[in-house]
Amino acid sequence: MEEGKNSEEIENVTEENTKRFFKNNKKSIESYQKNIQALKPKYNKAIEEVKQSIKMLDISDKIALAKPQIVMSNEKIINTINSNMYKTQIQTLVPAYKNMLVQAREAMGLDRISTLAGEIAKQQLGLCNEKVMSVVTSSLSGVISQIAETQKQFISSVADAMNRNVVPALKALSDSLEEARNNPDSVLSWMNYYDRLSEFFWIMPYKITTEELHEILQNVATEKEFDEYINRYFNKAKVDSLIADIREMLSNKSQRKIFDQIVTAYRSKSYALASIGITTMIDNSLSYYLIDKGCTSRIKLFEPIINDLDLKRDNSDFSFIVMMVNSNINLLYEQIEFNNKISINTNKKSRRNPISHGKSYSYKKIDTIMLLNTLYYLLVIQNELKEYKSSILYRRNKKEFYIATKEEKRNIKEKIKSKNESSKNNQES
Repeated sequence: MEEGKNSEEIENVTEENTKRFFKNNKKSIESYQKNIQALKPKYNKAIEEVKQSIKMLDISDKIALAKPQIVMSNEKIINTINSNMYKTQIQTLVPAYKNMLVQAREAMGLDRISTLAGEIAKQQLGLCNEKVMSVVTSSLSGVISQIAETQKQFISSVADAMNRNVVPALKALSDSLEEARNNPDSVLSWMNYYDRLSEFFWIMPYKITTEELHEILQNVATEKEFDEYINRYFNKAKVDSLIADIREMLSNKSQRKIFDQIVTAYRSKSYALASIGITTMIDNSLSYYLIDKGCTSRIKLFEPIINDLDLKRDNSDFSFIVMMVNSNINLLYEQIEFNNKISINTNKKSRRNPISHGKSYSYKKIDTIMLLNTLYYLLVIQNELKEYKSSILYRRNKKEFYIATKEEKRNIKEKIKSKNESSKNNQES
């Protein structure tokens, strides 16, 4: 009986010592648990990033999707991506990466850390204070060491796998990409032309060669610098040729008469007057695609056509030109706040809305040339987009254009006809 009592007292003392130890070391244990919780998402994030990098290794689909329509894909880049060497190395690497990630997660034991305290607590029952301390200390230090070692092995494995499997394949691709960047007619160069010209408020300058444009873009960093180069490019002979081509494409005598007056203003250096006239002709050219000619919106007008061209003309340079026109028109027709002082931050100041409302003008030669260049391309693509004549409608609630169905076209035309007849009858009465 006494012996059982002593045993019970010992157990009670041990339990009290255990509680006292956890109470005294509560802050240290809680601090450790917080560190573990902070560490876990970082490892999860690192693992997820590696998984994403694996998916990004095979970029052949992305290259295909990014391909602009102006030229065929650069042969060497596509051949590199589609080569058996590249595909084999990527396919070999992916399973190895996945297996490595699984091993890393299991080795870290992050999912077991939350149960560690419970296991330690069980071991502590019946042990003396020193043994409790030993169990806790050895267990925690073991986990920390394990995580540190796993981290080291994980990083080393990733670096080794990259060096052995990815670097050779990517080097061949890198060499091809570098060659493409230096080739004025490559896919990557055309993508650069689109990005930079959109930034500089231009479509492809009239009759410029890719070699000329490639060289200019290597020497300029801002729109103003680019405009200075283009101002020299558009010498008198070039402008005269541009004017002659525009005049030839105009559809009737009335338009040609107005255009002749615009040219007279340009040649007398009345650039503000010339810009106003060209802007009205651009407005009219854009209405070519609208069913409702009274629609005043123009921003993103070509987007439904671009989407349609992507499906029908994958290998055509034409859809790429339309994209450049769309970018240029979007900026030309951007919304300008009239209640405040008008401030236009680009080097070229021409904007349709303030010009048409008499709020702001551009007196610069470069603006007039840019607008002539825009009008030229609108007339060029109009001849190729006859199937979209009077086919576009505007959704006011979503502020977007779309290609109307045959039924929608018929209904809108009937409404417009009825409205015109009603207006005519009211005037006669």
